[in-house]
Amino acid sequence: MNPQLQLWMPAVLSLFGALIVVVLTAWLNTKMLSAQVESVRSELHAEIEALRSEMRAEIGTLRSEMRAEIGTLRAEHGALRTELRGEIGTLRAEMKQGFAELRLEFHQQFTELNQRVERLEEARGLVRP
Repeated sequence: MNPQLQLWMPAVLSLFGALIVVVLTAWLNTKMLSAQVESVRSELHAEIEALRSEMRAEIGTLRSEMRAEIGTLRAEHGALRTELRGEIGTLRAEMKQGFAELRLEFHQQFTELNQRVERLEEARGLVRP
């Protein structure tokens, strides 16, 4: 080896050694960071799946509650409809009764007026054509 190369050899080897250490350290840091990212990613996936299953359970519960409420509302609607039909029937009967009473009253008053007219005609001596 020539003397000039011997003079620079330790510095060059030291530089290459430092460069190898830096490259290995960067590579190890990258691997550790990738492992941490994967760990966080797997934790997030697990949490997301847990939340999805919880949401599905809640949605199922809400659906069953909603179906029960709809059933209750349908039953109440049917009962109210029946009650309303009964009241409408009662009102119709009352109206028919009222119209019948009015017809009877009109008939009685018409008969009374007819009798009064006949009496007046007899009293005055009028003859109907």
